Amino acid sequence: MKKCRDCENKVEQNKSMCRSCLDKTSARMRQLRKEAISKGLCGKCRVNDLAEGQNRCKGCIKKEKVSELNRRKRYSSEGNCEKCGKARNDVVVWDHTWCAYCHLRYKFKHIGTRNEATQIINTMLQKQDYKCALTGRDLRNNKFHIDHITPKSKDGTNTPDNWQLIVEEANVFKTDLSMEEIIKLARDITKNFN
Repeated sequence: MKKCRDCENKVEQNKSMCRSCLDKTSARMRQLRKEAISKGLCGKCRVNDLAEGQNRCKGCIKKEKVSELNRRKRYSSEGNCEKCGKARNDVVVWDHTWCAYCHLRYKFKHIGTRNEATQIINTMLQKQDYKCALTGRDLRNNKFHIDHITPKSKDGTNTPDNWQLIVEEANVFKTDLSMEEIIKLARDITKNFN
């Protein structure tokens, strides 16, 4: 059995410290970060001056962005969700790079499990017969997004009963228009070109 490097207690597999020592070390690191920031130093490297409006220096921010980009590229090249790195399974949304769970969690602030997220999207796909709610295009062959039927800016709820699946181009076009406003705009455009 593996032992903690600090106190000799048993540790979980692939860990070098027990939970107690890890918590103490994390608290100490947070304290050091706060002290550095209060002195105008980078909270990460504790050496350079802070970037304007940040708690890290420009060098550390740049390294994090490069690291994040490389991580996302690696996940995507493996065929996984570029946000979380997990298998995308049978439901892929948001430019065909995110899994259903990440899309609902980060774009829609939906709290639920991975299985619930996949079930919500699959139910919507089946309900819409795999067709875009606005254009009728096949969602199996096009990038699609989840869209609010009644926009949040017009007091629409952020719940599955107010969501629809539409192709990417329709989502860019729709922005925060209601269905009635889209239909009126489409009629005006058609009249103008007839």
